[in-house]
Amino acid sequence: MFLREFIKFCLLVIVFPQYYALYEDQVGKFDWKQTFVGKVIFSYLDLDPKSQRLFVATENNVVAAVNIRGGKLLWRHLLESDELGKIHVLYVSTEIVTVSGNGPYLMRGWNPTNGVQVFEWSLPPFVGGGDGVWAVDHNRVYQVKFFDMSLEVTAFYLRSGNSAGSTKIITSPWLSSKSKCCISGNTVICVLPESHVVTLRLSEMTHTSHRNSSMPGVTTIRPLVGSTLPACLAELEGGGLQLMVLTNEGELIVRSVPSRDAVVFVTNTTKQEYLMITLTYAAEENEYEVKMEELRSGVELKERGCGRLVYSHPLPKPEHLTASCTEDPAGSMMCYLFVTAVDHSAILLRRDKVLWIREESLANILAVEMIDLPVSDAEAAIEKEFADKEALDLGVTSGVFGMLTRRLSSQLLQLKTLISTVIGLASSSKMADGRAELVRDTFGLHKIIVAVTKSSKVFGIDNEKGDINWQFYLKDLTYFNVHKEEVPMYVQRTARHLPHPSIVTLLMRHKITGETVIFSFNPITGQAASGSYNLQFRN
Repeated sequence: MFLREFIKFCLLVIVFPQYYALYEDQVGKFDWKQTFVGKVIFSYLDLDPKSQRLFVATENNVVAAVNIRGGKLLWRHLLESDELGKIHVLYVSTEIVTVSGNGPYLMRGWNPTNGVQVFEWSLPPFVGGGDGVWAVDHNRVYQVKFFDMSLEVTAFYLRSGNSAGSTKIITSPWLSSKSKCCISGNTVICVLPESHVVTLRLSEMTHTSHRNSSMPGVTTIRPLVGSTLPACLAELEGGGLQLMVLTNEGELIVRSVPSRDAVVFVTNTTKQEYLMITLTYAAEENEYEVKMEELRSGVELKERGCGRLVYSHPLPKPEHLTASCTEDPAGSMMCYLFVTAVDHSAILLRRDKVLWIREESLANILAVEMIDLPVSDAEAAIEKEFADKEALDLGVTSGVFGMLTRRLSSQLLQLKTLISTVIGLASSSKMADGRAELVRDTFGLHKIIVAVTKSSKVFGIDNEKGDINWQFYLKDLTYFNVHKEEVPMYVQRTARHLPHPSIVTLLMRHKITGETVIFSFNPITGQAASGSYNLQFRN
């Protein structure tokens, strides 16, 4: 009896690994499926020749890896919802390290190749008051808390979470409430009211004073996200921007940013050259102008294949910039630029070429409608034949003779279409870019999906393949957020009312005035019908 049961168990163990599960999309349940990550807040470009990847963390609590060559997702992990999974730090070394949560905080490590979780441990919440910031550097994690006239630093080992020594408290006048401080990498950078800059490396717990008189009246200071060097941006009272960068040699370099609409990034090459990359947006032409220069001298790198580059592709206003550069033996540089725009799109640039654009605003859809498509010209003629109207366009009254005339006209149109198709003169059923024409099919299953996103970007998506046929960005409008985030969308007229076009109306809120705005557009073409109308009502 025991032998028989043992044989059954062995057969079960041998046979079980031969069965594999199939996901719903693998068995053809879905016509198409698209995966997004949301608005990118942290990014890192890995230009390893064997596996060129882009690591990102987003507002949707997602950590993911993207293939640089095609923009496809390599792996993706969705963390806890709301504040429990909010990502505060993204650090890339041998593992992808994230700090998320709101107390207790979770420190996680991910395998960069396949996204498998390597380690996880919890961090204690900030206690005793004060503003807290997390910083990761090599094999240490730092919990930094700011107080008036003092700074408290607690270090932990990265992989185990064990304490890396006792909590250290630094008391100094430069940590007063009037100072403006930020943490970038493993360095605390503080600007004092008298334009006195102090830097503190957390790994050494020693501070250095830097005298600089070009930064009067600093209002706010923030870290330069994603920078490979400790760097902060300071906003001045007059509206200007100053970039502060601490080199590996301990030198503090201060540079002016040409415009408040420009985004900057600093990085160093394999030869320890420090580069400043400035991306300026031309609103009228929707163009990017990229300027690459040596950080200390400000000399443009024209002779090394960089310098000024212009991207004439219609592009949205940039919000963040991440860059990584490699250098060949001849001295020529190749730089990849990753841009996050205000409409949540993710853009990768190389030299003077736009490699790909990911529409990450589709990760947050607030309103969606399936809109019927209009019939083709041939079908419209057939419907016109059987239409119940009093007269033709030629003035022939309805009746037996009128019906005969309409029938002959329809047959002649079909004969013309047949002959044109046979000799190859007929227009293809596809548009120039390979997408199918937006016309109703036999069973009325071909539709267009109108989606309104949280970033105020509207899309027209073909439901057959998932292709984006049109898109536009309502930069001055936003959603309502009374009881929930929503954008009321109304289908006022469908394609059945020929020859009048379809009309869809959105009810949105103006970003500045807060007044309600009506916006109408054609859902088939994406063109505005009558523009926007301000109701002069505030909710």
